[in-house]
Amino acid sequence: MDSSRPLALVTGASGGIGYELAALFAGHGHDLVINAEDERLEHAARRLRESGVGVRAVRADLRSPDGVDHLVAALTGLAPDVAALNAGVGQGGAFVDTDPDDDRSVIDLNVTSTVRLAKPLLRDMVDRGVGRLMFTSSVAATMPGSFQSVHNASKSFVQSFAQALQEEVEGTGVTVTSFMPGPTETDFFRQAGMTDTKVGTMPKDDPAQVARQAYDAVMKGRGKLITGSAKTKAQGVADKVLPDRVKAAVHRRMAEPGTARDDGGRWPTARGSAPAGTRPARFARRGACRRLAPGGTMPSAPAHRTGGIPRERRTATATGRSRVRRAGRRVREGVRRVLDAPAFAGVAARPAGAGQPGAGRGQRHGPAHRRDPRRGRSRRAGRGCLAGHGGAGGPAGAGRRLPVRRHP
Repeated sequence: MDSSRPLALVTGASGGIGYELAALFAGHGHDLVINAEDERLEHAARRLRESGVGVRAVRADLRSPDGVDHLVAALTGLAPDVAALNAGVGQGGAFVDTDPDDDRSVIDLNVTSTVRLAKPLLRDMVDRGVGRLMFTSSVAATMPGSFQSVHNASKSFVQSFAQALQEEVEGTGVTVTSFMPGPTETDFFRQAGMTDTKVGTMPKDDPAQVARQAYDAVMKGRGKLITGSAKTKAQGVADKVLPDRVKAAVHRRMAEPGTARDDGGRWPTARGSAPAGTRPARFARRGACRRLAPGGTMPSAPAHRTGGIPRERRTATATGRSRVRRAGRRVREGVRRVLDAPAFAGVAARPAGAGQPGAGRGQRHGPAHRRDPRRGRSRRAGRGCLAGHGGAGGPAGAGRRLPVRRHP
């Protein structure tokens, strides 16, 4: 390696986003230390050397403490200017069904190895007063991961960890960046056992596009960035305002086993205990299994009633509208509770001098007044104002009218 060139460390560099990041660093004149645990690492190293930079491949499984120690030892005498902690793994399926060893593997790689590698790297950068540390987080960090519970929780840790470090190294000359890709065309979903899910079979973002945006972010010293297509970025914006319960339900539709369609766009006809020709029980949470039409397709409503809109879109739209209506009802009920609270009853404060005998036309007498039994106040019939002892006609509040609070 040439000591005159900057050095970049990239983990998980045998393919996907990691390889594309390494290629970008090489294309901008960085020597490389790349890491992965599979045999594709050497092939990736040969391709990267074609850029004319020095490449050291360190094959180590970062899920084990020995693998982390081996990579740290390989960096002895080297001072990475940029470190991309990109290695990660996922595991699909219901938490009660997954193997505890697989859950532990996700935590060991995504969380434990990230912390253990960040410690010596960040210490060295802070001592030198220069350096860039980047973490591969995920848009999954912003939502509860139904049927990917451990993976999403691990990415939430990475995101929180990275943002905490950003604050700690402020003013040291070191920058910390976390980038958050969405579903990307890599081996992630195959390795996670999610090839029978909707998210595992849907079109995904280009890893080169994700890597390019992440590279630009780290070189500019940005703290956080959602990377990928416009759809992924829109999802990141929506995740900021949607309730966690809604996000968990959406994630379930994407990651639940069996949500993938076949080439004809039909539901699978035999999964789990569901008999052939019926929709699987896991898709019929709010009622009995519905019979499929001949050929395994869902029966369709007449075209004049659906406007040609596919059933799944109609169902999703109706479900979304129901949730919006329920959310609106909850908001209205909350407002009513606030308005009905005893502390709110005194919001309409009386003017100075109120309560004194003869303070004005707010006296509670005469046929023009009636008592509001729900609030214990007097209301002037047909006048649109509240009337109490020393009302708005008193010396200090002459000419003022207090609005009547309308009740639903």
